[in-house]
Amino acid sequence: MMKRYWSVLVLLACAGAWSVSLAQTSYQRPQLQRPLTGASLTDPSVIAGGIGLTWIDGKPYYMLSFTPELAFGKFGIGLDLNLRISSETQQLRTEDFNEGYDYLRIIRYLRYGHKGEDVYARLGIIDNAKLGHGSIMYFYNNSPVYDERRLGSEFDLNFGNFGFETVYSDFARSGIVGVRGHVQPLKYTAMGEIPILGSVEVGATWASDLRKDSRDTAVTLVLSNVLNILPMAPTAQKQENGALSVIGFDIGLPLVRTGMINSTLYFDYAKITGFGSGTALGIETNFNGLGILNLGTRFERRWQGDKYIPTYFDAFYEVDRYNLNGLAFSSKAQMLNKVVSPGSGYFGDLLLDFMGFTQVRGWYSKYDIDPNGGILHLGTGLG
Repeated sequence: MMKRYWSVLVLLACAGAWSVSLAQTSYQRPQLQRPLTGASLTDPSVIAGGIGLTWIDGKPYYMLSFTPELAFGKFGIGLDLNLRISSETQQLRTEDFNEGYDYLRIIRYLRYGHKGEDVYARLGIIDNAKLGHGSIMYFYNNSPVYDERRLGSEFDLNFGNFGFETVYSDFARSGIVGVRGHVQPLKYTAMGEIPILGSVEVGATWASDLRKDSRDTAVTLVLSNVLNILPMAPTAQKQENGALSVIGFDIGLPLVRTGMINSTLYFDYAKITGFGSGTALGIETNFNGLGILNLGTRFERRWQGDKYIPTYFDAFYEVDRYNLNGLAFSSKAQMLNKVVSPGSGYFGDLLLDFMGFTQVRGWYSKYDIDPNGGILHLGTGLG
C-alpha cells in the first residue's frame, strides 16, 4: 500500500531558529540565504538536526533528524539520519531500515572543496545551488522531501581567466540543468594589468527544467463516461507544453579581493523564454574574519517586467513547479504567467556567522510602486 507522508515541524532542536516576517507579496516567495563562500580548507565536522512529528498511514511518529557533515581536508561527506519512533509504542520504526537502500540513502552527498574555490564538486542532494550572482538560480534544492530524494551534482572549475559552473538536479530522470561560463576578457589584452578594471568578468548562463510539463500553465479537462453507465465526469490531463528555460548575461567588477574581503559590483540580465525578463544592478560582499566573524551581504536594484520572477529556480522550486490533485492544479509556470510587473525596487540579504555558533539571517525587498510597503525577514540560529 502506498504510504502517505506529511510532516509538521515542531522544534528545530539544534538550530534553535526563530524568525519574524512582515507583510506579504504575490510576486515571489522569500529567498533563503546562501552560505558564505571561501570556507577554510580545514573545515571542522559539523553536526545539526532537529525534532519533528510525522504521520505515516494515519499514525503519529516522533522524528529525530541528524544531518552531520564529516570533513577531511577538502573532502566532505554529508549524512542524513532520520529515526521515527512510534508515539504509541515508543519503538523505533524498523521498516525504515529493512532494505539496503535505506542505509545507502543515509549518505546525503559527497563533496570536494567549496563553492567559490577553483575546484568544487558535489554529488548527491543539492541544498544551495547557485549560478553566478543568483538572478537565475539561487539556493536551489533538488530534494525538499526526504522520501523523494534525488541524485544531482554541482561541478565548477576556475582556470583563473575563465571557468564554468554547472548544476544537474536528477540523474535518474529529466530535471534541471544549468551552466554558466565566465571569462575575464581584458586579461588577454594589455588592459589586463589595470587594477580592478582589468579583472572585469563577463558571464553567460543557461538553465532549463527539461521536464515536459515545466511550461504548463493549465490542465486540459476531459469528460469520460465509465462503461456508458455513470454520468460523464471531468478528469484533468497534463498539457505537457515542454521544457522551460532561462538565459542570462552578466558582468561583474571585483572591487576588493583580499584574504578577508571579497566584494563585487555586478549587473545581471535574465530572460525566461516565452515569458518576461528582468535586470539587477547589485553589490555582493563576503567578509571572513579569521573564522571568528563571517559576513555575507547582497544588495540589488531590480527592474522586473511582466511574467518574470527573479531567481526562478529557488529553494522552493521543486515544491511549486507542478501540483495536480484531482482537478486542483497549480504550477510555477502558472504563477509566472500571472505576474504583473511591480516595476523597479530593491532587494537585499544578509548572513552573519559568529564562530560557527551563532548565525543571523535576514532579507528585505521593497518595490517603488508601494512606497509604504516592503517585506522584512529576520532570523537567528544556534549551531
